[in-house]
Amino acid sequence: MVIETVLRSEELPAAERFGWWRETIDRSLTPATVTSDHTDDFRATTRQLRLGTVRVSVLAHPPMRVGRCAALVRRSDPDLYHLALPLRGTRRIALGEHDTVLPPGDLLLHDTRGCTR
Repeated sequence: MVIETVLRSEELPAAERFGWWRETIDRSLTPATVTSDHTDDFRATTRQLRLGTVRVSVLAHPPMRVGRCAALVRRSDPDLYHLALPLRGTRRIALGEHDTVLPPGDLLLHDTRGCTR
């Protein structure tokens, strides 16, 4: 059975959107520190599909930085793998000592138990 959830920040007042997005990432993906230069009016959408034990998340959002320190990894160690596929723009990924820029169309698979910067 496929369960689909679609959430949009535009349904909230502009001042509440970024806080809502950080909580959504924390609850539905993995606990993380999320920052952005676009917090005044953060327009974002997430579409999540649950396919048994597999979760697929499609995210559309302004530029942001996401980090996971050791304490956040310990707080929630769901033993998940994250597959990133940017469709537009680039995504900077910093995992431990590894730092790369992921261009549109490139895939990256990483273990969520790792720390990011």
